Amino acid sequence: MQEVRRFVAMIFILASASVLAADPSPGILSTQSGGAFLFSSTDHLLLSNSKDPDDPTAKPTNTLMHENTMRGEYREYSLGINFSNRWSPDGPQGVTAPFQLEKKTGTAEFREWKIEIGDSHQELGRGIALSLYRDPVFGLDNTVEGASVRYHPDHFDVAVFAGRVNTLHAPVAINPVLNPIEDRQVMIGGSSVKANVTEDVKVGTHYVYTLNEPLALPVPDKRWHTVGTSLQIDNIAEGLDFYAESNILVTQLLTNGSVPVSNGYGSFGALTWAPMPWIAKLEVKDYRAYNYDFRRPPTLEDDVVVTLNTQNVTAGRLWLEHRFDDPFATVYASYLGGNDREGRTTVLHHGLVGAKFHGLLHSEVEAKAGYRTLVTKETLAHASLKTKWRTAKGQFLELEYRKYKRVTNLDSTPTPEDRNQFLTTYTFNEKFNVSLGYELVPTNPDTAGQNFVNAGSTYKTGPLTAKAFVGQTSGGVICSGGVCRQVPPYTGAYLETTYVF
Repeated sequence: MQEVRRFVAMIFILASASVLAADPSPGILSTQSGGAFLFSSTDHLLLSNSKDPDDPTAKPTNTLMHENTMRGEYREYSLGINFSNRWSPDGPQGVTAPFQLEKKTGTAEFREWKIEIGDSHQELGRGIALSLYRDPVFGLDNTVEGASVRYHPDHFDVAVFAGRVNTLHAPVAINPVLNPIEDRQVMIGGSSVKANVTEDVKVGTHYVYTLNEPLALPVPDKRWHTVGTSLQIDNIAEGLDFYAESNILVTQLLTNGSVPVSNGYGSFGALTWAPMPWIAKLEVKDYRAYNYDFRRPPTLEDDVVVTLNTQNVTAGRLWLEHRFDDPFATVYASYLGGNDREGRTTVLHHGLVGAKFHGLLHSEVEAKAGYRTLVTKETLAHASLKTKWRTAKGQFLELEYRKYKRVTNLDSTPTPEDRNQFLTTYTFNEKFNVSLGYELVPTNPDTAGQNFVNAGSTYKTGPLTAKAFVGQTSGGVICSGGVCRQVPPYTGAYLETTYVF
């Protein structure tokens, strides 16, 4: 009990310190040399009371999650740290983490140089070869813990980095992603070179070396080499741009010598033409045996599709969009087609149409519908309708309906999944809104429930953002940053606050 009290006191002191430091002027401290020292702090607190989705009769679990990111800057130099605290008195063993130093970074940035010591995010090309990035929705923050140097004079850009992959140990999120290196250590190093051949033509190349070492073994068991090139041409003709990238992944198993594995290949291309008011885009992707954990390649999919297969798929998408004189009014359509080679090869089709326009009584309407099929394997029909009505000065009523109907296992035992979501949000002003949600999932078994009701609210004032939620969600697909994931149902309540100064 004494340890619990100390932990809660520590959280209170940390949060209070952030609030007190948000006084009008303490973020900038003058120095005798005439420069300024800038300090910022982001405090994120999440208190959750939730039930186990696999055992609705179990006692709810209380979890207090907290993280703080502090950063100080003086001229070209900056230092930053990120730490987290987690306490769960009735959660699984090992969940509680009184103090966890997650990230630490030192940066020196000049006109043509940038040097980072500690944790840094790295992405090469369009994220096919490597993408170590941050996504707070899923509690994801992958970095290289080591050093990186970038030199970028005019018309030239070269970068090198090396270290180990560092992920969050105590993420502050309702649906955190599982730690991809929980039982291993991953060492990584790489470089990239980009050059402007002309004002409109840019070429690049990159290389990544990765070494995998399980904690249970005294030696590494796997090694990857990645080599890639890219070409970007702007203004081929008026409003016409082109981008292409290709990568090869060489894998070696080291447990019995150096055993090669089939090479992986990943390519992406895009041709964009934008003669206003039209926008046309043709994109293609080709991923073959590209089995590498730390990447975020273009999926070309709509934001309701859980795209688990980015290792073995070839597809192309044509996107057409027309914008009217009204800045809000737009119509668009797209078609994605190709072959999904996860398991056995299956033909993929995905069509989509949508529009945004002003409706009756000065309302704003956004509608979208699509149909996706993996021939002989599964189908997905989805649609959404969202309206926004101005009710008074600075006040809005938003109504939204989403339909998601999926059938899987068509080649054996068809399994339907039908989800209907209704959301009502009323915005009183730019600081405060409340929402009420209802979900109907008639295909759920009775034990999982078919009706889900929830309520929420958001409050923003100055540096403070607070969100409250209570009720149930059915789970399903959640998308963030172009990546969609399947999340479990949630029953409970949470209070989330973020304070920045």
